[in-house]
Amino acid sequence: MYLKHNTLGDDIPIGIVFKAMGIESDQEVVQLVGTEFGMPSRYAPSLEEPVRERIYTQRQALRFIGAKIRANQRPGMGYNNAR
Repeated sequence: MYLKHNTLGDDIPIGIVFKAMGIESDQEVVQLVGTEFGMPSRYAPSLEEPVRERIYTQRQALRFIGAKIRANQRPGMGYNNAR
């Protein structure tokens, strides 16, 4: 599962989004998302993405996402504020 947004150059794995929101353990994710039939197997691969990217903390996740923001979407870099 991925987060897609027009300000991001790439889709962001949802596991990294959870970490960016301060939810740093897989157990917390399971508690928030739920364990209804089939649900854990749907998002389990997403929980592996942060490990592959070596993202373990909220700060690392925020930096990862910040690096994906398109240049013309960053503050001070819009069409009216071109530098």
